[in-house]
Amino acid sequence: MTDGISKYLDPLKRRIYSIASRGTIKGVSDGGGRQYAQVGLLAGESRDNVERIQNFGLSSNPPAGTQAVVICVGGNRDHPIIIATDNQAARIGNLKSGETVIYNAAGDFVKIEIDGKITIKASSKVRVEAPLMECTGDIIDNCDNGGLSMKQMREIYNTHTHKENDNAPAESQAATQKMEGA
Repeated sequence: MTDGISKYLDPLKRRIYSIASRGTIKGVSDGGGRQYAQVGLLAGESRDNVERIQNFGLSSNPPAGTQAVVICVGGNRDHPIIIATDNQAARIGNLKSGETVIYNAAGDFVKIEIDGKITIKASSKVRVEAPLMECTGDIIDNCDNGGLSMKQMREIYNTHTHKENDNAPAESQAATQKMEGA
């Protein structure tokens, strides 16, 4: 009797065991609306064109060697889908509870800290493409080297005088066209 039940349960058991597995990404194709990866799975098993599901609004291209969580819909190994990835070598750690960081493999990041501070680290530059950029607070340049705020620069410009070229040693008047803050 148990042999008869095993005959039906064994295939079901194999499908259940095959639903989820860990893998290693070997390469990624990111050329269209969907991203596909080549992923190494169980002992020598390799799959090409495995769809990688990503959260809406966020997209990444994980480098080779990144770990992946792969599910096989219905336990069918012919339909694997990558649902999560992690690259321990690139991951930024030591986050406090409630903090979030977006990062790349080169170490650049945007970190949203629990105290309300947002830190952006870029190895080359930060570029904003927008018809208008507004800031409700003051802006300080070279902040790590005693830089001035935009407000301080406006005050210096608005009150500065200098020697008149044609009328030395007389001083010029302060600027008549003032730089005004918003």
